[in-house]
Parts: sequence; structure tokens; C-alpha cells
Amino acid sequence: MRHLLLPILLFCSACLPAQTRVRIRVLDENDRPLKFLRLTMAGNNLPVETESNGEFTLEFPPGKAELIFYPPAEFERISPPNGALILPENKNSTISIWLARKGADNRQLETFTRVLSKKEKEKARLQVENEALKTRLSILETDRQNNRALRDSLETAVRANTGTTTALNREIADLQETVALKQQLFYQKIAGELVVYADRLKDLRDALPRVSDAFIDQRSMARFDKIIGAYNVARDSLLQNHRGNVEIVRVLWGTNPAESLTAVYEQALTTVHQQTVLPLNTTLIDQFRAVRAEEVRPAKARKTTKAAADHAFSQLNTVIAPLEKNIGVALHDLEAALHQNH
Repeated sequence: MRHLLLPILLFCSACLPAQTRVRIRVLDENDRPLKFLRLTMAGNNLPVETESNGEFTLEFPPGKAELIFYPPAEFERISPPNGALILPENKNSTISIWLARKGADNRQLETFTRVLSKKEKEKARLQVENEALKTRLSILETDRQNNRALRDSLETAVRANTGTTTALNREIADLQETVALKQQLFYQKIAGELVVYADRLKDLRDALPRVSDAFIDQRSMARFDKIIGAYNVARDSLLQNHRGNVEIVRVLWGTNPAESLTAVYEQALTTVHQQTVLPLNTTLIDQFRAVRAEEVRPAKARKTTKAAADHAFSQLNTVIAPLEKNIGVALHDLEAALHQNH
């Protein structure tokens, strides 16, 4: 009985279905291999790790045609965006996946767009190749001297390309949905910054006729300081983000919306802030500091600040309406380009 046990076990193990092994290539947002990076597979508690070339071998369990992967916490999935790895028709092919480091929304959005374009080009190439293969098949079918082995090889290639195209269609749809969402969020971010800036600018203008009241007591001065601070925060947001925003708009939606946005930033940061608000800010802050330090009497500070406030109030009444109009035009152009792409 013992002598029979080993052959039986060997026979049974030989009957077990073999797992399918494929190569996976992991790339970052700059198409560089991510080496020694750990990924987790759904249903498997043991992570897998890329080699020095950014690749690893993945085994599909028998009967499985799809596995879900999860990247480390500091990365976001780019392609496939839902993490679904589809078992390819051609088992010798290498599957490429892209990850992007979190915390760089603009860079992630560019990567989504670039990978989507790459997938669409790959799909178009496969469609052209498939049509050529079908044409050759048609010729072989009418040729009495056709080569059966070659025809079988071509049919296998057509099936593989068809399966890959189906997977690409799925992934392209997911990417398009993700890109559309991220572009919408990016548009909302730009619009929000501009609208908030215009609102804080009008708050500052509306407070200027009452600048003399700021010197009644420390609490009144603090209230006026708060209005100035809120404007400065909104202006700093434009200053930090305007160049990056314009470049992303240029890449995603073209020159015209980028130029409209550039004109708005130039008007807000130069015409409005540098020429009007910055001198006013300097005067107000200097006088507040001097009164708090008892270097200047409130009556004298009130006179100095009122003159600066009256001048700034007149200038802001002239520039705010054109600025709001240009903001509306820029956002309209940007929204039109956004909807045209989708």
C-alpha cells in the first residue's frame, strides 16, 4: 500500500491545472521603471515586489482571467485606473501598468492624459493591423495553395488582437471617465481661486470708506487687519498657482483658453495688486504698526490712511468691473474647451 501511495500522489499532482505566468512592467508618471516596489493583489495576503528593471512575474490562478492590484499608499493608479489586470491572449506579452506619486495633482492629470493618448494610439494601431491580417486571411482563403499553418497563425494573431482591443476599450473608457473627472475638478479649482480673489478684493474696496474707524481701538484695527489678510491669502493663491495652471490648460485645452487665463492673472496680479493694492497695503500696515507701537498718534495715522484709502477706492472702482468681466470670459472659454473635449 505504501509503495502505491507515491505514484498516486505524483499522478494527482500532475492532474492539477497549471497556473498562467505573465510579466508585469510597473512604470511611474515619467515612464521610468519603479524598482523594488511592493504591490498587493486582491485575495492574496503576500505582496509582490518588482525587480531592478521594474518588472515581476505574476501567476494567474487556474480559471482566473482578471486580478486586482493595489499600489503602496503614496501612489495612485493611473493605468489601469481600476487596478484590473486582464489575462492577455498572448501569454508571452508584457503588461505595462502606470502609477503616479500622490500630492502632484497637475502632474497626475498630465499622466492620465498621456497614458490615455498612448492607449488610444495602441488601439488604432491594432485595428489597422487587424484589418491587414483579415485582408491576408481573405486572400489565403481564396488561394488553393494556402498554407494551413500560416492561416492558423494569422487567426491566432487576430484573436489575440481582438482580445487585447476589448481590454483596451475597457481601460480607455475607465481612463476617459477618470480624466474627465480630474479635468472638471481642475477647472473648479481655477474658477474657485478667481472668484474668491474677486470677492475678497471687493470686500477690501467696500471697507476702505470706513478706514478711519479702524483707529477707534485695537479690536477695530484687528477687524480691518482681517479683511486685508483675507485678500492677501486669496492673492497668494493666485500667485503660487497661476503659472502651473496656465501650462496645464495649454496642454489639455489649447492656446486660446490658456491666453485668456494668462490675461486675467496678469490683470489681477499686476494692474490690480502691484499698482493699486500693494501701495495701499504698505500704507495701512505701516500705520497700524506705528499706532500699536505708539510711534504715531491715531489722528495722524487716520489722516494718512484715509488719503491712501480714498485713492485706492477710486482706482478699484475703475478696475474691478473689467476684471470680473475678463474672469467670466476666461472661465467661459475654459468651460467650452472642457465640454468640447468630452
